[in-house]
Amino acid sequence: MPKFPEGTIKLILSETGNGVTNGESYGININGSLHEVTTTATINTMDIVGTQLALTITNNAPGYNATYYPDTNIVLINNMMFLLYL
Repeated sequence: MPKFPEGTIKLILSETGNGVTNGESYGININGSLHEVTTTATINTMDIVGTQLALTITNNAPGYNATYYPDTNIVLINNMMFLLYL
């Protein structure tokens, strides 16, 4: 497992072996705001959920940047303000 810098949140999306169903919500609360993705006919795989969740966080959580890594199912969330002071 790679090391992650301090100020980074590692969110692991675990697949259960069951398919993704419409209407499932995946999200995280950052600084009191919920950032979530709900599955639909087009958001229907864990890779798409991870990609969309990372985009939602990056676009809507000020000071945070997120990237989804499909090879590990990890959404890596960086607190950009924290990293500026390292």
